[in-house]
Amino acid sequence: MIERNEAEQHFTRRLEAFSDVVIGFSLAQLGASLVVSQRGLHDFLTPQGVINFLFPFAIVCSAWFFHHRLFSQLFIPKAWPVVLNFAWLATVVMVVFSAEAYTKLGSMTAMRFYFGCYAMVYALLTVQYLIALKYASARQVPAARLRAVRGAVFMGLWTTPFLFALAIILIFEPGPVYFLIAAGFIAAGPVSGALRKRFDAAEAQLRAA
Repeated sequence: MIERNEAEQHFTRRLEAFSDVVIGFSLAQLGASLVVSQRGLHDFLTPQGVINFLFPFAIVCSAWFFHHRLFSQLFIPKAWPVVLNFAWLATVVMVVFSAEAYTKLGSMTAMRFYFGCYAMVYALLTVQYLIALKYASARQVPAARLRAVRGAVFMGLWTTPFLFALAIILIFEPGPVYFLIAAGFIAAGPVSGALRKRFDAAEAQLRAA
């Protein structure tokens, strides 16, 4: 973990608490978007309806997890990391809005906005981890540096299938090509598993040194 002075530690805790409130509000808004009616219940109790709810819920939860890991281990409250954190929070709110827009409108514009917001959530975290890598290297903390590299690689990896999906939607009309979107996410899974093993081994080696 990167060492922070008392002022940095206090500000980081306050900023993380504020971020948690925004993320919690976003999840609450996702639940509030469900319409309590006979028709709304019918639409929800379908495979598509459940996926439309669970997918953004899972993305926001996973984003919170990586955000918490960043703050607990690597975040330094300098100007750019703070500004990027507010931009990231705004994007998390837009993720919920885009999910609701896509569910209700189903238009190509809504779908592009949908995948664009998801890509931006992970891309901003990638940049945050790269900035943390710079600070870890400057302060000569090998364990923090490795953690920052790991975070940047994983966030960059999971940005890729969302950008790929966005590119597919921009190029092609709705139809069978959507299997390519699923293929992008499926391909990212084994790569993520292999990278996790390599980073786990590297961290174990660093601890043993």
